[in-house]
Amino acid sequence: MQNQCQSKDTRAISAKVFAPEWLRVSLFVRLNSRRVFLPSLLISFCLGTAAAFPAPLNGMQIELYKRGIAMRTEADQKLLSQMEDIADWLVQFNQRYGHFPEPGTERDEALQYLQRKVLKSNPYIDPYPYRDDLSKIPLPKIKFVLDARLTAKKREEWEKKPPETWSEEAGTITIMTNGEKCLLIWGSTADKSPIADYKAKTYPFAWREFN
Repeated sequence: MQNQCQSKDTRAISAKVFAPEWLRVSLFVRLNSRRVFLPSLLISFCLGTAAAFPAPLNGMQIELYKRGIAMRTEADQKLLSQMEDIADWLVQFNQRYGHFPEPGTERDEALQYLQRKVLKSNPYIDPYPYRDDLSKIPLPKIKFVLDARLTAKKREEWEKKPPETWSEEAGTITIMTNGEKCLLIWGSTADKSPIADYKAKTYPFAWREFN
């Protein structure tokens, strides 16, 4: 009986975490009061309407769902590519200097280089409000985190269920290292949680190990 209850609980958690994409698309959440994707407002409205009045979706709602999902998928793919680019750059840095960027001037300079030369933009920010001066578009956010617990085994655990505390502004890239042996990078998607692969039911990271 206890095992049956645990099984039901597990299924419930799995369904909640890996809900169908169209249900999770609250899409392109408000990054701040001035930067909001217009489609997100329309889609959120349709989602709310569908929840309040369960009825067959009309053609416009279905089209909005599809557009919203396509926009989020495109942004997620760009962020995953950025994560891999950062991982490659950090590998080269480590090979050249024998360590990761250390706190202080070295890390500050590394962050500035990564923001301006490697990432260049946050895929979740709409550039339209900044069309008159693109230099004002906020730079992508990058965080360095030192965690001695980080191992290949821990990575496998987090790929299935990352810590609930992992929540950052959309487009933020978090670089984790144990200081010497390995490197894990995760990116925050539109709903501020780590990017998820709903088909594989995993959370993809950029991962590198060093001898």
